[in-house]
Parts: sequence; structure tokens; C-alpha cells
Amino acid sequence: MGGRYGGMMNVGLAPTIRRGTREIEVHIFDFDHSILGDTISIHCVAYLREEKAFASLDALIEQLDADRRAARAILEKV
Repeated sequence: MGGRYGGMMNVGLAPTIRRGTREIEVHIFDFDHSILGDTISIHCVAYLREEKAFASLDALIEQLDADRRAARAILEKV
């Protein structure tokens, strides 16, 4: 299962869903394996945007879709 995968990551407080604790969330594109408890390496290649609170979950989901498209476009060039 080793190899390289593209993805996107958020480091922050997830203000729209108000978790209140700083967390690191990584979404790995085209990956459907369990890696719970495994050690992975993450390499950042670009910065997309500041974290912000959205008016609704639907607005957050819409932004995440745009972020996903932007991240994939960046990764195609790397």
C-alpha cells in the first residue's frame, strides 16, 4: 500500500463546526484504505487559503469542493 498520494490538509480549529481544539485533518485523494495507527509522512507543496468560519455546512462543503479542485490542479503540475 506504500506510495505517494495527493491530498489536501487543514491545520486549525474547524470554526464552522466549532470543535474548539486545534486539529490536523488530511484528506488523501483516491485512497480507501484504513491507516488508523499507521505512521505517514506529509509533504506540503502549496498553501490554498486561510481558515475561516462559513455561514453553513453547505457553504463549507462548496468551498471544500473548490479547494479540492484547486489542490488537484496544483498537484498535476508538481
